[in-house]
Amino acid sequence: SPPPWGARAPGQRQVQVVFVSRDRDVGSMVEYYGHMPWLAIPFGGPQIEMLCGMFQIRGIPSVVAVDGRTGRLLDAQASRAISSSGFDLAACCRQW
Repeated sequence: SPPPWGARAPGQRQVQVVFVSRDRDVGSMVEYYGHMPWLAIPFGGPQIEMLCGMFQIRGIPSVVAVDGRTGRLLDAQASRAISSSGFDLAACCRQW
């Protein structure tokens, strides 16, 4: 079966995880990201500061849920919803 970070059940939102690194150097980012199956914004990319400002990211790790079609923030504390659902992304998507 397909992985949950790219899966979509009929009638549900599609989930796409994008890693945004706040590491201090590219080596650390590459080492950490090397274990992840999803997309990433390039180290030091200008999008990182823009996204952190837009979603008021203050610490790490942080997870936000955003509607990819509209850019609307769905959940600024998505890590809580994901954790409390037992990492069931389909359940989280129904909630958002």
